[in-house]
Amino acid sequence: MGDILILDHGRQLRLTYAGMLDYHGGSALAGAAIAWRAMEAAAHELSGEQPWDRHDLHLRIAHDGPGVRDAIEYVTRAITRGRLATDADTPQLGSCGSHRAFRFAIRGAERTIELQLRPGIVAPEFFATVQALRERPADPTLERQLEVWKQRVAVSVLQNPLADLFEVRALEHVSTQPMRWSA
Repeated sequence: MGDILILDHGRQLRLTYAGMLDYHGGSALAGAAIAWRAMEAAAHELSGEQPWDRHDLHLRIAHDGPGVRDAIEYVTRAITRGRLATDADTPQLGSCGSHRAFRFAIRGAERTIELQLRPGIVAPEFFATVQALRERPADPTLERQLEVWKQRVAVSVLQNPLADLFEVRALEHVSTQPMRWSA
């Protein structure tokens, strides 16, 4: 895991995971860690000789949980700048119930990519605990189990190489069209 370099109004910023956690507060560690690593992978893909530029970025996400949103905002400022679209209302995508929820499309100045969390990166028990808590909200035992799973997921995601975490696809780059998912 490394720092993320990004330009903002011509100034190069070095963003750290620790800084993102300070910004986020730590309540949704799994989503924050996954989104941080997705932004790290996007930085590698979209940076050329210069770091990628916040001014050029538009994003589309499938899951808009607080950890995901905070990591994306910390890195890209896409929420503040009105450049984030979400599919959270699409049941098969927006729910944090499977790896498919962790899908990110990022359009930069010259390229558009899509990152999809690979199956098996997050233990099925995490998703089962999320589902069980939906069925039995405010169950203190499930809430404690979910907190443990969030920490385990975060540690695992942070320790894995980027290439192992995400499938990366280049998308057709049309800067005037709304962001769409690949087939």
